[in-house]
Amino acid sequence: LVRVPPGERVPADGVVVSGQASVEEAAFTGEPLPRPKGIGDRVYGGSLVQEGSLVVKVERLPEEGFLAEMERLAEEALLKKSQVERVVDAFSRRYTPAVLALAGFVALVLPLFRGDFLGHVYKALGLILIACPCSLVVSVPAAIAAGVGRGARAGVLFKSGAALERLAGVRYVALDKTGTLTLGKPTLVRVVTFGVSAEEALALAKGVAEGSSHPLARAVREASGPKALPSEEHRAVPGLGAFARVEGKEVGLVRPEAWDLPPEVEAQVKALTEEGFSLSLLVREGVPLALLAFQDTPRLEAREVLAELRRLGLKPLLLTGDRETSALALGTAIGLFPEEIRAGLSPVDKLRLVEELAGRGGVAMVGDGVNDAPALAKATVGLAVAEGTEVALQSADVGLLSLAALPRAFRLSRLTLGVVRQNVAFAVGLKGLFLFTTLMGYTGLWTAVLADSGALVLVTANSLRLLRSRV
Repeated sequence: LVRVPPGERVPADGVVVSGQASVEEAAFTGEPLPRPKGIGDRVYGGSLVQEGSLVVKVERLPEEGFLAEMERLAEEALLKKSQVERVVDAFSRRYTPAVLALAGFVALVLPLFRGDFLGHVYKALGLILIACPCSLVVSVPAAIAAGVGRGARAGVLFKSGAALERLAGVRYVALDKTGTLTLGKPTLVRVVTFGVSAEEALALAKGVAEGSSHPLARAVREASGPKALPSEEHRAVPGLGAFARVEGKEVGLVRPEAWDLPPEVEAQVKALTEEGFSLSLLVREGVPLALLAFQDTPRLEAREVLAELRRLGLKPLLLTGDRETSALALGTAIGLFPEEIRAGLSPVDKLRLVEELAGRGGVAMVGDGVNDAPALAKATVGLAVAEGTEVALQSADVGLLSLAALPRAFRLSRLTLGVVRQNVAFAVGLKGLFLFTTLMGYTGLWTAVLADSGALVLVTANSLRLLRSRV
């Protein structure tokens, strides 16, 4: 048995045998608000006890727990990824021996039938020079290196050139909710009162919130409006709420579902819950005074990012472990359609859905939490926002300094792939032309030298254009 005091993290997966507490599990479940935990409830190793204390019976050691399982799933997904063989490298491995064989034929065999041994040796040397695959081999890595460098300046950190290439071919973009499309912290957006003014209710609520570390209490303190009324004797009741004496009376911010509600208050609770709000009930001497409605704050750039993804021909999807009502409320607010929202997903559900989308044209997964790590690793390309968890960043192929960098990543990937195709066409076309003219005797050794160097300069200069490109 392990006792976990407030402010400490649960050391290992287990079940609560004593006590009550609010436990923050956002990185595991995608739910931004702490969850009340009591006797019989399961807790994850690494989750944070915010208010109250628990006695936990450890059921799985840390190396066997939820965090370890997420890391194992991520590693397995990475191992299952197909290893993309570079077409140019494979071509070069066959191309070089073939050219040497052709040059040997021209220098050693043709003179036996046509004479002029020195002339054929000179022609064979020109053939080797013009057929040298330097520009062809450089054409791809030069463009990839320039693309990766340009991405770093645009807030997109590609871990490999393969990720830069694959990103250009995906059709779906799966996005996590909490911490990716949202800031991961609730904001007070509405106050519904019962017999008092909104100003009085908010002043009372701020007085109670002064003594609580709960995220909803923090949102109350940060809300604009009247100042907090003087308060004293602050106390927290795990699983219920926070209380204080304000103007000589006991005032509390409590969970509505844990309180005996009058019919009119219960109707409001139901209506606001269906709209996707998280709720706190303000009571004074046991009498409900107001309902405070909170929402996780969407990132300012979220709507524009989704619109830009659509303009690029991509289909965005929201994948979250949060409640369906909250997911729908946020999704519709930032421009997603209901059919593009998948709520209540476990990490395994996300992994399966991403695997399915990967087989239907490719998927880019954007996430930030531990619960996103397996899906990030399994996706065609995994992208993690910079403020995400370490596990998510390790599992991803690409790091984003901000959500606004996401469309830039796709545009840069497509632009880079276009430059790669141009480079290959330049290298193969130029060498093919001069290979023909050299075999026919129209061009000689010096022309071959100039053509080889010229092709190398051409593909390098074309690649460097990416460093000045607008993404």
